[in-house]
Amino acid sequence: MSEKAPAPATPAALTSYAIMTWLAGAFMVGLVNPTASYLAGIVGIVAFIPLVTTGITSLRMGDLAGGNTFLYFAAFFALGSGLCWLALYFAGIYGWTYDIRILGWEWLILATVLTLTTPAFARPRTILISISIVDPALYISALCYLGILGTEAAFIGGVLYFIAGALAWYTAAAIILGSAGIKLPIG
Repeated sequence: MSEKAPAPATPAALTSYAIMTWLAGAFMVGLVNPTASYLAGIVGIVAFIPLVTTGITSLRMGDLAGGNTFLYFAAFFALGSGLCWLALYFAGIYGWTYDIRILGWEWLILATVLTLTTPAFARPRTILISISIVDPALYISALCYLGILGTEAAFIGGVLYFIAGALAWYTAAAIILGSAGIKLPIG
């Protein structure tokens, strides 16, 4: 009996990506207040799991671009954000001081790496569009953390996160439904 090849876990990772973009969007447009950072932090830590497992699986299946992108999204976008949100929550309670600008430098690197590698995600088109929309949102996050941009720009970045996330969860659903013979357009 031959062993079946592993199925890609891309829909699980896209769902985690969508959740994280929507959480970031909710903070940036002001739909939640800073006390939401505790629960958002827990969700970020949980979102790490599908992203990292998909990254490893994708690399084993020979997908260099997807595998590496899912791994750094797992590390920084999910786990890193989750831990930072928890730290910010407790900083508010215990009066810890911090310089939030350090996160701007992190997000600037993430934005630049993703922007430079975006052309690698030409298919499906919905993912290319999602990543192309999240690219400027990441730069806006970086510049807000650095104190260069303010709340108006943060609002725009938040809206971009919502759009990018919606495309990701649509694509995740389309891939799952496609495996059952139900085709949705994803390009």
